[in-house]
Amino acid sequence: MSFLEHSRLKTPPTVLAIALTALLLIVAIWATALGLAKQEHQQLLANEITKNTNLVRSQDERASRSLQVLDQILLFLRADYIRNGVSPTALSDYLAAMQVDRRYVGIVALMDAQGDTMAITSGAPRVNYADRDYFKAHATDPTDQLLIGKPIVGRLTGQWIVSLTRRINREDGSFGGVIFMALNPAFLAMNYEKSEPGLNYSHALIGLDGITRARRNGEKISFGDDASASQLFKEIPKARTGSYTAVAASDGQRRMASYQVMDAYPMVTVVASSQEDINDLMKDHGKLHMAAAVLSTGLIFALAALSMSMVLRRKRQLDAITASERRFRLLFENSLDAVISTHSDGRVLDANPAACQLFRRDATQWSQMSNSQLFDVSDERSSSLLHRLSQKGTLQGEVRMVRADGECVETEITAARGQEGEVLCNMIIRDITERKRAADQIKTLAFYDTLTGLPNRRLLMDRLQMALLTSQRQQLPAALMFIDLDHFKDLNDSLGHHRGDQLLQLVAQRLLTCIRESDTCARLGGDEFVVLLVNLGSYPVEAARQAEVIGQKVLTALGQPYALEPTTYHLTASLGITLLGGTEIESIEEPLKRADLAMYQAKASGRNAVRFFDPKMQADMAA
Repeated sequence: MSFLEHSRLKTPPTVLAIALTALLLIVAIWATALGLAKQEHQQLLANEITKNTNLVRSQDERASRSLQVLDQILLFLRADYIRNGVSPTALSDYLAAMQVDRRYVGIVALMDAQGDTMAITSGAPRVNYADRDYFKAHATDPTDQLLIGKPIVGRLTGQWIVSLTRRINREDGSFGGVIFMALNPAFLAMNYEKSEPGLNYSHALIGLDGITRARRNGEKISFGDDASASQLFKEIPKARTGSYTAVAASDGQRRMASYQVMDAYPMVTVVASSQEDINDLMKDHGKLHMAAAVLSTGLIFALAALSMSMVLRRKRQLDAITASERRFRLLFENSLDAVISTHSDGRVLDANPAACQLFRRDATQWSQMSNSQLFDVSDERSSSLLHRLSQKGTLQGEVRMVRADGECVETEITAARGQEGEVLCNMIIRDITERKRAADQIKTLAFYDTLTGLPNRRLLMDRLQMALLTSQRQQLPAALMFIDLDHFKDLNDSLGHHRGDQLLQLVAQRLLTCIRESDTCARLGGDEFVVLLVNLGSYPVEAARQAEVIGQKVLTALGQPYALEPTTYHLTASLGITLLGGTEIESIEEPLKRADLAMYQAKASGRNAVRFFDPKMQADMAA
């Protein structure tokens, strides 16, 4: 019979009875306290859902009324146009007469069936809107409805807007154009009540397309995020109004949300409160129950301790030591992370199964190894980490390690020696190869176009900002080239979007062959590409000539036939170029605007051409 079994048999029955009685009393007390706390918690949650439901109804009515007012303005302006025709100043005059707050209502425009501006509020240039999604939607759908667009950057103002549009019909019912209003998304957030003091409420107006028109988290206002994958759009098909609990993608908080789909518009109003706030309230409410439970538990423990004799002290000590050793071994053997125990001189003493699997070694091989053999000597981080371990007895960081077959693996390692005088050191190692690969993939998705693999607008803007600073600081000119494919829509309409995507990929490949490694070729979206040319010499004329040569090279490359099975397709492009540099400081949007205008000059000249924004520079290039 073992010592533990013997000590268990020798335990006095009275001591066991006292311990069991104390345990039962403690369990009963805490069960009662936790039951009351749970009941109060559930009541708080129910009250919060009721409050959110009432709030979402109120917000739904406010948002609906605001949209109806703006829609009535559009209907009035459309009726006036149908009745009286186009007037250059009518739109601005009517908006002034209606006392429309122009801080939130921006450009208002009338467009004809081709997308050209017939009338626009004063101060705004006339452009063509035929490529906008709302224009295409109205042109193909005869339904007379208000379209509430996604938040976008206005091409005229450069500010974020939400478009409100309605179709204009001719007398025969055919498509006659669109009336357009640019709305500041902040206007939609004004309808939402501010959060109650101390409570983290979230109010949102989201389109049934999944795109947020306006969101208010406390005092913070945002818009444009995609909520289509959220729990909300799993609940809407079940009921047009309801409540649910989920983790919000906007701030990572677990929220209790109530929603209501608008009757008149394809929008849904959402009010959500933080469950963490409710839990904080519950902590305050449950303090009395917990205090009573803690006091009762303390009294029971005190009485039990007084009743127990010293005969169990030795047994408790032995049990604690045995349990501690068992827990350590259990954690060591079953840990998902690799754990390696070493001597202070670096010799490996033991390794758990996870370490054997990570380094692809048998358990018998470890005794002949030192910890330095596990590190990749070509990794500069290895020597500093091992030096720190030898000097200070601890290390923590990321480092590349080597498996038995020579394969390298990225790891996260933590190591520490025991207390002073101990020679045992434990290293905990985690394989982070997949995590780093995922981080690289996230970076690629954030900065590169998924269709063509080219840099996207975000990366282009970063590099354009750097080029502007370099050009201004060193007085070295650079150039920005705006490329738009001619008649690309015809290809999509005739051969389908999959052929259009294939053509865009081929165009991207050809563009890369036309530029240098130091240049940047990016896709803005659709059939628009931008090339940033740097290191073009020391003088603007020299830079312009180099940009002209590259532009002609691009036209030649893009003008070659494209093999789009089962046919061959011919394509041309229009290029606009503007130079960067000089002493004046300008925003990164200005060069894009100039290059875009130059591109439209190229299209106006008959397409398949290169045009400079500067008229004098254009004359110099033609000479």
